[in-house]
Amino acid sequence: MWGNTEVAELIEWLREFNSGKQPDEMVGFYGMDVYGQWEAMDDLLEYAGLYIPEHYDAIASKCSVLPISTATSGCMHGQLPG
Repeated sequence: MWGNTEVAELIEWLREFNSGKQPDEMVGFYGMDVYGQWEAMDDLLEYAGLYIPEHYDAIASKCSVLPISTATSGCMHGQLPG
């Protein structure tokens, strides 16, 4: 499931981000509920916006496994191409 380039790139970004940080300052990736992935991404992006806004764009780019729309009540929803 997570054997794709997007997750690999996110993990590499996390490794670089965490380099030299104390354990209580590190960020981790523990997976996402595939049945609630859009809500999980909403939560992740909200957290990034509040606590690490300087990294929001990098995290958002790694979350874009599928094209995303925020047209419905501010939540992200996947859209299949075509």
